Amino acid sequence: MNGWFRQGDRTGGVTELWMLAQGYAIASSSLNVHGNNCNDVLAAETMMMVKERFIEGYGVPRCTIGWGCSGGAYQNHQIADNYPGLLDGIIPGCSFPDVTSSTIPMVTDTRLLNRYFENEGAGLFSEAQMRAVAGFRVLETMRNVSFKAGRVAVGEFCPDVVESLRHSPFALRSATRR
Repeated sequence: MNGWFRQGDRTGGVTELWMLAQGYAIASSSLNVHGNNCNDVLAAETMMMVKERFIEGYGVPRCTIGWGCSGGAYQNHQIADNYPGLLDGIIPGCSFPDVTSSTIPMVTDTRLLNRYFENEGAGLFSEAQMRAVAGFRVLETMRNVSFKAGRVAVGEFCPDVVESLRHSPFALRSATRR
């Protein structure tokens, strides 16, 4: 199972014929594909290592441009903002709105609403009422976002993480009261 924080088999389009045909060099890593890795520090470190490896093999490039869509746009913005000088420019596509004020609340709300509508609230609301509460024109959007991006329990998405290593707000509270 691929997923967030697991190395996958996609490498960010390094075989893009239209770029190669124009003489551009393309270098990437599976850890620079947001669907494989959404850790911005690891993505930046990986980008540094890929650039270093490219320089060792081919020499210093005239410029280094980050490009990507959706999660690739995330990585473009985060690397350019947090590590000035690694990239000379970025071409982000399909950028998200501000993550902290619009994306994260929407993702977590859809997960909780979907769970409620399927369990405790089952049968209590019409589809039109659920759409009005969730804020989506099509109710299936809430279900898709809920399934693909929402996080409720780490064990649900990372079954390999043993129980003793999972975050527990109760353990944290008791440890801080000592």
